[in-house]
Amino acid sequence: MSEAINITVSAKVKNGPNISLSNSMNIDAYDKLNVLVASGGAPTTIQLLPSGTTSVHFLLIKSSQYSDKLSYTVNGAGSKILIDTPQSFIGLGSLAALDDSSDPETLVFSNDLAEDVNIQILVGRNVTA
Repeated sequence: MSEAINITVSAKVKNGPNISLSNSMNIDAYDKLNVLVASGGAPTTIQLLPSGTTSVHFLLIKSSQYSDKLSYTVNGAGSKILIDTPQSFIGLGSLAALDDSSDPETLVFSNDLAEDVNIQILVGRNVTA
């Protein structure tokens, strides 16, 4: 039985245009993760996939704080991605920007802020690509 993630995005420029979109994405399963990333401690690794047999199709990252001192890497490699705003990756095309060689199986968070940060992650996945 599939699940559905309903997505709504709206952007309004002051004294300018208002653009909004909505879509529904069918997925096989989802996980909602709440993670504490300690200040100045060792990096925190989050497992997104239960095994290498599924495929991520949706990823949303929300933080209790946003800063250029808060970041993550995908699958423990590549460039650091700053968490300076909420982040959403909808569909395989946008997820390819994270790591085009494979599914994002893990996110490794680093926190160089003076205080701990709470991260919320919503991941939608399918059993097949």
